[in-house]
Amino acid sequence: WQVPTRENWPLLKRLAGRMGFGFFLYGAILLTMQADTILVGALGGATLVAEFVLIWKIAEVVIQIIWRIPETFVPNLIQLDAKTDTQRLKSLNQATGRWSVAVSVIAGLVYAVAGATIVELWVGPEHVPDNAMGYVLAGLVIALMGSSHTHAMFAYATLRLKELIRVSGVELLVKLFLAVTLFPFFGYLAPMIGLIAARIGGVQFAYRNLTRRALGA
Repeated sequence: WQVPTRENWPLLKRLAGRMGFGFFLYGAILLTMQADTILVGALGGATLVAEFVLIWKIAEVVIQIIWRIPETFVPNLIQLDAKTDTQRLKSLNQATGRWSVAVSVIAGLVYAVAGATIVELWVGPEHVPDNAMGYVLAGLVIALMGSSHTHAMFAYATLRLKELIRVSGVELLVKLFLAVTLFPFFGYLAPMIGLIAARIGGVQFAYRNLTRRALGA
C-alpha cells in the first residue's frame, strides 16, 4: 500500500462518499442474492438444504466462472469510459456480451440435461438428488444470470451505480418474496423459481437496458 498523493485525493474522496457507498451497497445486494443456502436452511432445515446444495452448488460455481468473462474486462471499460471512447466501449461490451451469452446458454443446457450425471461424478450415485426439475431450473438460472452479467459490469465500471442498484435491488426483493411465498409448495426449488420469475418478469430486460441507454446498443 502507499500514502495517497495529491493526484489520488479526488478519487479517494469519491470512493469515501456516495460512490463508495454505492459500491458497498451493490456488493451487499450481490452477496445477499447468493445466500440461497441460508434461506433454504432457515425455511426447510438441514435435510432440505443438503439436497439443495447438491443440486445448486455446481450451478453456482459455473455462474461464478462465467461471470469472470466480463469482470476480466472491467479495467478496460474504466479506461475507455474515462477517455469517452464510446465506439470502442460499445465494441468491447458487445464482444464480451456475445461470449457470455453463448457460454451461459451452452452451460445452462448441459446442466439442465446432464446435471444429475455431473453431480454423480462429484458425490457418487448414492447421494444424487432425484429431482429432474431442480436441474432444469438450475440450468435456466445459469443461462439467465450468466448472460446478463456483462450489462451489470458495464454499469459498475462506468459508475452507473444508481441504476445498477435499482435493478439488482428489485431483483433481490422479488426473489426473496417469491421464495418465501412459494417455499411451502415447491420446497428448495422456490429460490430458483423466484429468481427466474423476477428475471422473466422484467429484470433481465432491465439489465440489458443498462447498456442500451448508455450506448444505444
